[in-house]
Amino acid sequence: MWKRIALLLTIPIIVLTVALAMFVMKSKDKPAQASVVEKVVEKVATDAPNGENVAKPEEAKSGGALTKDELLAEIGKNIKLLNTSFTVQALISDDEISELSVSETFPNVQKSSISWRRMEGEKEATLTFELEYFEEDEYEDEYEEIDPGETIYTREELLAEIGRNIERLITTFTLVAEISDDEVSELNVVDYFSNVKESKINWRRVEGDKKATLTFTLVYTMYGKIADAVEAGSAAGLSEQEAEAYEMLLAVAKALDKPGMSEYEKEKAAHDYLVRTVQYKQGTDINDLAHTPYGALVQGYAVCDGYSTAFNLLMKVMGIECELVYGMSNSDTSPPGAHAWNRIKIDGKYYHIDVTWDDPVPDLGDSVQYNYFNLTDKAISKDHQMLVPSAKKCVSEEMNYFNVIGTLAHSVEEAKKMISDALSAGNGTMIKADGFNVRDIDIQSVLQAMNKSISIQYSVNEPQNILNIWIKQ
Repeated sequence: MWKRIALLLTIPIIVLTVALAMFVMKSKDKPAQASVVEKVVEKVATDAPNGENVAKPEEAKSGGALTKDELLAEIGKNIKLLNTSFTVQALISDDEISELSVSETFPNVQKSSISWRRMEGEKEATLTFELEYFEEDEYEDEYEEIDPGETIYTREELLAEIGRNIERLITTFTLVAEISDDEVSELNVVDYFSNVKESKINWRRVEGDKKATLTFTLVYTMYGKIADAVEAGSAAGLSEQEAEAYEMLLAVAKALDKPGMSEYEKEKAAHDYLVRTVQYKQGTDINDLAHTPYGALVQGYAVCDGYSTAFNLLMKVMGIECELVYGMSNSDTSPPGAHAWNRIKIDGKYYHIDVTWDDPVPDLGDSVQYNYFNLTDKAISKDHQMLVPSAKKCVSEEMNYFNVIGTLAHSVEEAKKMISDALSAGNGTMIKADGFNVRDIDIQSVLQAMNKSISIQYSVNEPQNILNIWIKQ
């Protein structure tokens, strides 16, 4: 995670003495919450080849039976060639064969059947696969994917392709990349994708060839299991912790989701609930649960993947299209680090939302920020870097928070008037500067002109050009 620095200013207007204090946007925790359930009540009042263009199918590997990992790689190689029938030999038990589902592992396979035989007492089995593929117009891939027949040449392309499989919660998949053995050994999927709990990479290459065939086997955090439970409408098969998180998820969603709410209102309700009830954890305070929706929804503390998975699940239960986005923080004030946030569809348009970075630290009680509420691709790229390119482009600013509430200021004078009006009414305000630098706003001169004793604190988000002001109690 990374640290964000914001400026706090306390201004007694009569004396005109300015006390400046720097605070870290993500640092210490506030006391653990006694009951999240009570908080629920409290806070919610490439074209596919065909015909003669198909490469000649390679023969099944000879010279020994395949291990299970090699078998998956061999299946993947035949699928890349769109072979509809092929036979291989493998060291695999009958139970492992029964559990093998090609269509679940390889999304362009519509149907699959496996017949097998083995000599009595032999460990080797001969397996014959019969596959049916989706037609090109049936297989609706939302991503601009690398052609499965092509070799991946860069680290960025490899991470993007891994990410596309992780977004679908695929547990085993095979890729071909021009990568050295040392580079494979140094590649740890967990370092880049916070939803992955464990990862294993098996690879093989023809001697002297720069290309390697990599088979990834992943174990996901509890998020994937809870997402499946939401889809099935049942907690069957969940562990005790997973079931507890699932039940809390349903309770929170039910409390938040009121009849007649718009998609934007549902999104904001879930965003505000998490900001107000979850404390950000970092450093030595982090444990495995902070990376899960259990940490966010049940224990009340999390890091970015805890926030983002909890928000994703709430949106799923509340009927809003939403997905996880994996990437890196890209701030001038901190070193880069792995990060996760969300992409959401509101009224037919896509936006980025980062609940984690809208949660102030030190904690400001019920105060909520909206610096990262419904951003465009261009805006989020100022301090976030996506690992996986998406065809779901975020270009609209219509549902950006500052557009919706009307505090998008187009000049310094307009911004100063917004501040004066809000403070005169006894309220704080949040202003996004459009066309000028937010630091050009002289807050002290605004307070002097008001002729009123008031103390405030404020923070400035420079990448997003946003000023947040609170009345100090």
